Amino acid sequence: ERHKRFGSHVYLLEPNIKESRGGLRDLQAMLWASKVLYDLGDLKSMEDSGLLSPGERKKLDEAWDTLIQVRNQLHFLSGRKNDRLFFEYQEELATKNHGANTDKRQAIENFMRKIHGQLKTIAVASDLFFEHVDDTLHLSPKGEDRPLERGIEVVNGKIQITEPDILTSRPYYLMKIFQHAAQQGLPVHHRTKRLITSSLSLINKKLRSSLRMSKAFLEVLDAKNNPFPVLEAMADTGLLAAYMPEFEKITSLVQHDVYHSFTVDQHSLQTVQELHVLREQEKKIFDSLTSPRLLFLAGLLHDIGKGYGGGHAMKGAKLTEEIGKRMGLTSEDMETLSFLVRHHLFLVDTAMRRDLEDEALILKCARIIQNHERLNMLYLLSIADSRATGPSVWTEWKAALLLELYLKIAHLLERSDLIDPDRVKAVRWMKDQITGLIGAENNALLDIMPEDYLLSFTPEAVAEHLRLRKKLDRQLFMMIPEDRQLFWSVLVMAKDRPGLLARIFGVLALHNLEVLAAQIFTLKDGTALDVFEVRSSLNKTYMEQDWDAIKHDMDLAIADRLALSYRLASKQSPLSRHTGKVCLTPNSEVVIDNDTSDFYTLVEVYVKDKRGLLFDITKTLTDFGLNIFRAKIGTRADQVVDVFYVLDRWKQKITEPEFQEELKKALIYAAGCPVGMA
Repeated sequence: ERHKRFGSHVYLLEPNIKESRGGLRDLQAMLWASKVLYDLGDLKSMEDSGLLSPGERKKLDEAWDTLIQVRNQLHFLSGRKNDRLFFEYQEELATKNHGANTDKRQAIENFMRKIHGQLKTIAVASDLFFEHVDDTLHLSPKGEDRPLERGIEVVNGKIQITEPDILTSRPYYLMKIFQHAAQQGLPVHHRTKRLITSSLSLINKKLRSSLRMSKAFLEVLDAKNNPFPVLEAMADTGLLAAYMPEFEKITSLVQHDVYHSFTVDQHSLQTVQELHVLREQEKKIFDSLTSPRLLFLAGLLHDIGKGYGGGHAMKGAKLTEEIGKRMGLTSEDMETLSFLVRHHLFLVDTAMRRDLEDEALILKCARIIQNHERLNMLYLLSIADSRATGPSVWTEWKAALLLELYLKIAHLLERSDLIDPDRVKAVRWMKDQITGLIGAENNALLDIMPEDYLLSFTPEAVAEHLRLRKKLDRQLFMMIPEDRQLFWSVLVMAKDRPGLLARIFGVLALHNLEVLAAQIFTLKDGTALDVFEVRSSLNKTYMEQDWDAIKHDMDLAIADRLALSYRLASKQSPLSRHTGKVCLTPNSEVVIDNDTSDFYTLVEVYVKDKRGLLFDITKTLTDFGLNIFRAKIGTRADQVVDVFYVLDRWKQKITEPEFQEELKKALIYAAGCPVGMA
């Protein structure tokens, strides 16, 4: 009951060091039960009686000392009883325990890695102790008994090594025991777990390259029963890191941001579990895979590079080549595994930050991925990785964008020659459909429509836009909101002018509307036609939103009668969907990319979110005379990622190095970060 209230695992990024699993209360519970049941009053007497090994007792003493010290410091910092290590206290405690460090994020991650390691020490010892209590008191109903193979049996419903000496002659049994646990859907007995931990010295270079070990390990990953408890037990015994030393680097490693819910090792195990959920939810795609084991292995290893510094995807890809070689994978399988790890962020990053109507972009994606097998694996891995990161990361909006990108790439991969779709034919077809809706007498209106606009909407939507366009001559602007359930679509139509987009973003921010994406077009007659996908940052429903007030303020802003900078600065921050977490301010960054698009410069802005951010950024772009043609709004860890497709006033890309540098500094400043701190 306590674990349910305060946290049932040790991987929470803001753990309660007293009450959650692995906390001080678990250690006290062990001591109390030991005193009542066996008249053993302390850890030393538990060691002398054989309930703890000398190594376990030493580790528990260290964990106890560390958590007591940190708890005292936490109470002092809080000025009250507080046992939860909130983000806001972690930086100061890290400095107190590890000294001043110029890299504050690194100091916190090192400090929290130590804390999670101590919590895990107590949790594992507590689990083993209470399993022993359960056995000696016969608290659980008796389970089945049956042999599985020589030296391995099911005893009272648990997998057990019944001939401990067999490990000396058959050390691959260390992995075999977990293979049986996964296949049978049964837990490993606590005495066998202890035996495995005490036998890890048997794992050497030769055993890591044993085909028997790799076969058993891959069968654990691919087991029809949920392998998550088995993988967790394998990690708790130390076998996973001993078999795969690269995994040790991410054990208890913390990612200090508000989006990751777990340590890196736990996130990796969760990703494998999510892939098994997708095995049923995306059955058609999963059944098409020729080697699902490779996908599960990629799920386990996709973040393995995070233990080796920045650029974790590239570093992880190189590490997986070595791991695959040891496991005896074919060169083709190793290439696929390395590809999945190297590109595990590719689909999500593209879907969230790039214009999915850009045919050249889709073609580049198809050429990188090359075949349907890789696309299917990458799609499933992207979903599992996002879901395993945390509840705020995988949204219906992201799912829709990722599916759209997946389907577009899949369609293109059906063309073996990877030739661009016939754009001319597509435009002609669109015009024919629209003519049928608006009548041939209005065909002249089609001449003002750019091709990229025509290919971005349905014929019915374009026909409706043209109908609204006729009304625009009699009014300053038009705004049409529409409820799409998952989000709201807001169409704004007005005569184009410098700073129009900044004014629109400013009004949306003023009314607590979070922009998910923006499609920005200027028709050939000078009409701006912009479509924004938005949702309420206050969790309001469509009906609760005051659309009339938004239209009123939009009218004032476009007519230069609303002081948006003043209004946004004086407005109090709302209680948004991201409350309750404090984290380090991430480094701000602006990237200017002239390679991704054949026609536009991409300006990517990575900053911490704030009210009116899009208004400040687009106002700055306008000050430089830049025209914005597309905008993609997304997140990366605890940062906002805003991507703008732009050209200068002469419709050229931004190529001058001095101009690029000036633009970067101005955008960093607009985002509220001192330029020297970027």
